[in-house]
Amino acid sequence: AVTITGTATNALGFPQAIAFDSSGALWVASSNKVYKYAPSQLSSSGNPEPSVVLTAADATSLNTPRGLAFDTSGALWVANWNASNVVKFAPNQIASSGAPVPIVKISGVGVNPLRLAFDNEGNLWVSSSFGPGFVGSGHFARVAAANLVSSGTVTLAASFTNVGSFDSGGTLVFNPPPANLPIRQ
Repeated sequence: AVTITGTATNALGFPQAIAFDSSGALWVASSNKVYKYAPSQLSSSGNPEPSVVLTAADATSLNTPRGLAFDTSGALWVANWNASNVVKFAPNQIASSGAPVPIVKISGVGVNPLRLAFDNEGNLWVSSSFGPGFVGSGHFARVAAANLVSSGTVTLAASFTNVGSFDSGGTLVFNPPPANLPIRQ
């Protein structure tokens, strides 16, 4: 087992989400930052300095990130709890540390978005604490791939609020995993 801990300059604090990119690097959302650990840093326990640290460019770029997902182009998507939005960073924006401005910011996916996952068609699924307009508790939404190319309030392709008794937490996964994402073994 490998355990990665924070450092004095890059305290992981209370990690909220993790995701692996296609190279096998581990990305961790904690506080208002996102950290990247290269595959070589994951072979043994310790407190390595992250190879990349992303910080907030403004109050809506990284604001209590709670969900991370990579699309097939290698872009990083982040669910921002306090900003109630989902943002996209292009691969070149996350190649080095800094405070990148998201190339896409979408809202209307629910209040306090938590988790993200892409399906085989490139649609983005988002879980959140409340549906749009605070209707019910526990919400899942599907944003069609065509609505992920520009910023703004999106029209949801599907929306499920308080179906049965699901909670607002949880994790989104697809089984089998989307065929268009590389799987490392």
